[in-house]
Amino acid sequence: MITINNESFDISEIMNNYIEGSVERELLDSMSRNEKEYTYDSLDTLKFELSLRKEIVDSAIDLNNSNFSFASFEESRCNEDYWERTDNGGFLLRHNVKPSEAIEDIFVNGDKYATECASAVMVVHYKALLNVYKEEIFNKTFSEIYLMDWDVKEELLKDVTILRESNDRLLGNRQYFSNPDVNPDFPEWEGENVIVLQNNMYYAHGIGIVSADGIVKDLNTRRVQGSTNSAYLLDIETYPDFKKLADVYFSNINNNREMNAEGDTEMNTEVNAEESTEMDREMDIEENTETNTQVNVEESTEMDKEMDAEENTETNIEVNVEENTEMNTEMNAGEDTETNTEVNTEESTEMDIGMNTNTDTNSAKKLGTIVWKPFPEPIISKK
Repeated sequence: MITINNESFDISEIMNNYIEGSVERELLDSMSRNEKEYTYDSLDTLKFELSLRKEIVDSAIDLNNSNFSFASFEESRCNEDYWERTDNGGFLLRHNVKPSEAIEDIFVNGDKYATECASAVMVVHYKALLNVYKEEIFNKTFSEIYLMDWDVKEELLKDVTILRESNDRLLGNRQYFSNPDVNPDFPEWEGENVIVLQNNMYYAHGIGIVSADGIVKDLNTRRVQGSTNSAYLLDIETYPDFKKLADVYFSNINNNREMNAEGDTEMNTEVNAEESTEMDREMDIEENTETNTQVNVEESTEMDKEMDAEENTETNIEVNVEENTEMNTEMNAGEDTETNTEVNTEESTEMDIGMNTNTDTNSAKKLGTIVWKPFPEPIISKK
């Protein structure tokens, strides 16, 4: 049964949010039919657990397919670009490496890694949390990862290490198969930590993805010779504290939203300021353009006036010149006429005088007896 805020929750409200056959849908169905009560403070917290359980299942399958090998702590190995192998066979995150990148590398370069099942279970949980939290929150929350059996440094994942009596077998839970008569030459096979998957299957590091019967058969091959005590699945299981992990997640999300809101406000303020400045510039440009246009119009008008005045002046000068030229021409013509008249008159007079003189001379010549002579000087008596 599922309750939210102390009220029974009808799974049909969110069942259709998940596809048929999905991990989330199967979880909702199992939890609602189980006599155990699953309590949540909010619907978001329930959805968070469904998401994280789904990622635990997916990460277990991915790790199985990564060529990540099984080995005792004495023979463990890791990619030392990301991890420092400690003397007891554990993997300590290097200080200059992002936690998210180190976890991802295990899934990308699985053949460079080998360890026993407890550490593999922790790798599955870290990868699932990385998928849900995403890089920023994950790196801030899990900054000091140490993969060594159940020696977990982060308090948030301590619950994964503590087995409790339970038979829920919810998808994503960790369970344990015991092998009481394990061969002492192979103590690492005294039991097997597993992740519950769909279709009654389990992820068992070093064995694979198999059924419960398959795990028992494998463990039985590692018993002391002649043992009749079979390996078996214990009615105990464990899982992380989903509520604490949800609180961390939503706290970071809310902080990021507030920061983004503040950032958006600042950005909007800056953008508005820039837009206002740009608008002011455009308005100034428009005003300047209008002013320049007016000035240019006025200047053009003034220039036109000046040009018109110059043209009128030139025209007037030309007209005056033409008029003066015409007047001068007329005056000169008149003067020339008068001059010519005077000259002609003078010439005519001179000609007339000359002609008259000649006439007189000729006339005298023609008369012959009439010739002018000076009077003789008087004769004075000498008595």
